[in-house]
Amino acid sequence: MTKSKQESTNRETGRRDEDLVAATLREAASEIDQGLLVIDAEMNIVFANPPYQKMNHLPADCPLTQEGQPFLDLLTYMAERGEFGPGDPKQLVAHRLEPALERRKYDIDRAMPQGGVMHVSGMPLKNGGYVYTLNDVTDRVAEQQRLDKLVAEKTLELQEANKKLTDGIEYARLIQTGILPNRSFFETHLGDHFLLFQPVDVVGGDFYIGV
Repeated sequence: MTKSKQESTNRETGRRDEDLVAATLREAASEIDQGLLVIDAEMNIVFANPPYQKMNHLPADCPLTQEGQPFLDLLTYMAERGEFGPGDPKQLVAHRLEPALERRKYDIDRAMPQGGVMHVSGMPLKNGGYVYTLNDVTDRVAEQQRLDKLVAEKTLELQEANKKLTDGIEYARLIQTGILPNRSFFETHLGDHFLLFQPVDVVGGDFYIGV
């Protein structure tokens, strides 16, 4: 076999191996529960798995998620449909396109208009592309909200209990200071004298000395 034929055979074998790897990866990505969207350096879609389409309420055969379609078109469609919440669709699209263009990480919890919360992460790829992953975190967020509410309720209970306690102590102080002789009594009956009354906190104990 000539050198040129050998090189051609090697290239063909390499392409078949790459195609096999790509097909395997696509099949694996289609079976996971996590939503997955990959775009290339030109901001065109490379791959969107079924969970990604389902999580964004897109049909399985949505033309906007097919390979080679501009990512901008998909974002615009989703923004105009209200998937990103209220606001100017152009600004919403620009905000979500920015991390991929700047090649920085992206990480948010996104409230879905149909209910639920989706955690969206973005990561730049070495080949200039970008990958988005989506996870349904509705249950996690609901549990966190339940715990936050419980903490707030317990904090309020403690604040109320503390107020009752301090109000009781203040009332005891008023009673104590009300029944103790006032300074004029000692000035009238004792002449030169001093008083030692040093409560540890608000209410004193049994130590009240006049000399």
